[in-house]
Amino acid sequence: MAKKRYALSFLAVILIIFQLPQIGYAGKNDPPSLDVWLSSTTPTKSVTIFANASAEARDEMDANGYWKDNLGHWGTFFIDQGIVTTVTTNCIVTVEVSDNGGRTTIQSIAITNIDLSPPQITLVPNSTSLPVDVKVNANDNGGSGVSLVKWASGAQTKSYFINGGTVLTGNTFSVTANGTYTVYAKDAVGNDAVQTINISALAENTYNYHYLSNGEISYIETPRGVITYVYDNNGNLVSKSISQ
Repeated sequence: MAKKRYALSFLAVILIIFQLPQIGYAGKNDPPSLDVWLSSTTPTKSVTIFANASAEARDEMDANGYWKDNLGHWGTFFIDQGIVTTVTTNCIVTVEVSDNGGRTTIQSIAITNIDLSPPQITLVPNSTSLPVDVKVNANDNGGSGVSLVKWASGAQTKSYFINGGTVLTGNTFSVTANGTYTVYAKDAVGNDAVQTINISALAENTYNYHYLSNGEISYIETPRGVITYVYDNNGNLVSKSISQ
């Protein structure tokens, strides 16, 4: 009878040993957990993608994760560092991680806040005679918003406005001389652009006369418009008209 009890006890020990690996690992068949997030969701020029992954139960994570975007780019990353990749174009990035048990988790995230669009500038003069007020429309289509507008005389490049130019506080600037003028605009993430306008207006009370080869007046440019003279074949004045 004692031998039978020993045999049963030995069998119970064997069963316990085989059951021990299962204790505390009820979720061992679950795939890895994965959280993916962005360094910024406001307008910017680049976004870094982060990931946090962990394996269930006794299984360990593979050292490397995998990512790809919908533009044809792909790569690997070290899971323990948590940095997946940095993108400079709006896209959808898919992150994939695995554990050493062969279980895989995939998560996608959309990047829509990359702003690489410079401001759009339009310049409209309000008069054909000096002084001229130039209306400035500077619009940003990238989402970050226009943060700075300057203007200067002459044809200038963007680098000129790092230290040069006059800050535009309203939406117009006034000029009293003919010539080329440049407007500069920059958005909140640093995209910038320039636009030029050529002012060729008449000073007040200035009249420019243009003559025919026979010495007769052909037309006169005035601050209010152009006066045109018409003659017959004998050189007699037939009519004159003014156009704006």
